[in-house]
Amino acid sequence: MQYILFDTCIWLNLAQKPESRPLLKSILSGLNQNKLKILLSNVTVEEYSRHKDTIVSKYTSSLKSHLNNAKKIQDYLDGSERSTFLLLLDKANENIKSDGKEGVNALSIIESTFDHKNTIKLSSSTEILANAAQIALEKKAPCHKGKNSVADTVIYLQFENWVKETESIENKDYFHFVTDNHTDFSSKDNRKPHENLIIFAKNNVYYHIDPYKALEKIELEDIPPDEFDLFESRLRMIRYASSPCTSAEGHIFNDNEGRWFHSQFGGGLSWHLVCARCGALLDTGDFFD
Repeated sequence: MQYILFDTCIWLNLAQKPESRPLLKSILSGLNQNKLKILLSNVTVEEYSRHKDTIVSKYTSSLKSHLNNAKKIQDYLDGSERSTFLLLLDKANENIKSDGKEGVNALSIIESTFDHKNTIKLSSSTEILANAAQIALEKKAPCHKGKNSVADTVIYLQFENWVKETESIENKDYFHFVTDNHTDFSSKDNRKPHENLIIFAKNNVYYHIDPYKALEKIELEDIPPDEFDLFESRLRMIRYASSPCTSAEGHIFNDNEGRWFHSQFGGGLSWHLVCARCGALLDTGDFFD
């Protein structure tokens, strides 16, 4: 069996991106076909539940911003063309309101995944919490960067504990840990886990910083190639705004276009604006909590 754990920031970022739906549908399909099982931390469930409304609000605000910009096109239309165009915009606005009330499609897929019979809920035992506190005191990964990463540590220890309790003697089980928090979990080479995280020394335990590569590893084949290329290209646009824009005209940031990412200031996830020209990230310091 293939067991896969996505950490909290992966789920939150997938939730707010419409283009992530093919990936999420592939995960749900894999669960339905008994090709994999999701390991879901109680820490992730709590964070997701606490910030679901924020995700929906930012998503709908972004769509409305695009809609308002689109209205400027009416100045270049005449008569019946303008009327038809405005009717379409009104219809789009109603759909956005409906989408906001029902929850973004990606959110509904995620919640179906969370509630699936092949999703395994991981709890925080007293032993795991004590071990997480000890790791923080000793400043070992993922608590080695001088910030509060106890929640991330709990998720890792839950995963480690599941591997130790579940792996078969015949090594027919495979375990995947997926995160884009390379600051806390990765070594100097972001693609590799920190040396303190010894569970990844096992031959059947894998570390991923890219959800698509994780699904590719377990050979899920339900993702259309064109949609794969679209989402993968966006995943690879993570560059900080302190670097020069690849466009000669410089960075352009829209207040409604962004993603949750681990803050350069410490303290967990914060809202990062995304440059419309090069995809660089600008940390706003606007934290979840």
